[in-house]
Amino acid sequence: MSNKPFEPMKTKFSPTSNASNRKRAYTAIGLAMLLTFVSVMVYMISSLDEDAILSQDEVDVELNEWHTYYVESESDLPECADDTIGRLYYIESSEKFEACTSNGWITVDIKGADGAPGQDGSDGAPGLDAIYEIEENQILDFCGNSLEARNDSNEYFLIMSSRAFNALNDGQKEKLSKYYKKIIHSDLTTIEKYGGGSARCMLNELF
Repeated sequence: MSNKPFEPMKTKFSPTSNASNRKRAYTAIGLAMLLTFVSVMVYMISSLDEDAILSQDEVDVELNEWHTYYVESESDLPECADDTIGRLYYIESSEKFEACTSNGWITVDIKGADGAPGQDGSDGAPGLDAIYEIEENQILDFCGNSLEARNDSNEYFLIMSSRAFNALNDGQKEKLSKYYKKIIHSDLTTIEKYGGGSARCMLNELF
């Protein structure tokens, strides 16, 4: 048996092993933090989706419960009670909408206030249509047996017999000259005496 004093065994640490152990520890911590972050993000996203779905469901329910009906007059509106709350009625006689709410019937204004009246437009050009009065003796002179015609230049003419033209007074001729390029007339005495007609009867079938 040796008489040497007891000496505890010394452990030797390698610098390479220490670095490797620290690297593993840092990796484990990083993975743990990454998993924690991913878990938190997944929870937040799922919560937002659930809230969005709930909000959309609430909107759908609110819109689906709003019904529209039609009545002819206000007297046809039903009593605004629990079973009619949320109904919208169109009234034909007054052309407006009435809604049944917890406070009773209310008018829904979708038209808005009338705007200020606009300025009057300018007067249009005088029209060609007019009524000309003729006397009884002018009827016998075939003044009413005349015909309006138009040429390729879009000019208007009035065709009648010379007897009818001479039966018109100056005021009537002046009025007619405002609308017609010319009053064309010819002697149709024989036709008017024996045929019983005049210029219109002769030309009407040619158009």
